[in-house]
Amino acid sequence: MESSLLDTICTFDQCLIFSKGDHFRISYLLQEVHSIKEQERNVTQFFTDLKILWEELECLRPIPSCVCNTLCSCALFKFFFQYRGFEYVMCFLKGLGEIYNTVKTRIPFIEPFPNIKRVFSLEIHKKGSWKQQEQGS
Repeated sequence: MESSLLDTICTFDQCLIFSKGDHFRISYLLQEVHSIKEQERNVTQFFTDLKILWEELECLRPIPSCVCNTLCSCALFKFFFQYRGFEYVMCFLKGLGEIYNTVKTRIPFIEPFPNIKRVFSLEIHKKGSWKQQEQGS
């Protein structure tokens, strides 16, 4: 049975403890997720390395839950999750190598904006089609 990487990095209790404020670690992780590059890694390894950083960052700065007595209808939390998802996708795209320039410029214009799983699958599919073209040549 495969468990979530987030489960192996931190439990909910650990998230509560860590989120109390290692501001230097949060700053470091923000810098890392915004500057990580694919370089010599394959796309899968790059994605995994970024995901590890991202999940640790999420553990240290979780989106707070609503404490209202009535059910919220303002969609603020949906906006927070969408914003974080957008940031995650953009960090992934920025870190990809030049071979992905065409795809990197197209993805931000897809409506609705794709989540990270969709973007990753698009990249893997594209990379596979390039390998097939190279082998056919």
